[in-house]
Amino acid sequence: MSADLLPRLDEPGETWCLLQLEFWLYALRNPAVRERVAAPYRQYRTRLAPPATRYSTAGPEPEEVVAAAIALYHSLTLQWQGDPRPFDLIS
Repeated sequence: MSADLLPRLDEPGETWCLLQLEFWLYALRNPAVRERVAAPYRQYRTRLAPPATRYSTAGPEPEEVVAAAIALYHSLTLQWQGDPRPFDLIS
């Protein structure tokens, strides 16, 4: 992932992921807000699709690869916030 789009998992005080989760929950309950929350993710997928083409030669489209990578990144970030110990093995 591009460093200017997504911060590192291990940045201290990384509470942005919790705020993003709150925005998504609010948007799911309020369709009028949903577009504003979803728009940046569309931009991420569009910007990151060109480098993802090498991973989508025989399967999902590049934007689908990016969507999966973003989802994985957010999930790992939330897990790291809750319990960073398993990630010590990675670093």
